Amino acid sequence: MPAPVRRSPLRRAATCRDAAVADFGAALKLQPKDAWSLYGRGVAEQRKGDRAEGDADIAAAVALDPKLLERARALGLAA
Repeated sequence: MPAPVRRSPLRRAATCRDAAVADFGAALKLQPKDAWSLYGRGVAEQRKGDRAEGDADIAAAVALDPKLLERARALGLAA
């Protein structure tokens, strides 16, 4: 998936937190092991103040894709 496609919903997680959590949750129903969707939901949850839920989603994302945080940092999307 091209970087702009990945970046777009993650940037949305920074501003439309409730909608982002819902969107990423819907994506995860279709693809439960999508690391980027777990990461995006985790970021949105953290920014909503749901720290424990966000941390759990990000940890699950990293378990699926150990290099995800490295790529997220490279894109300027680190949580």
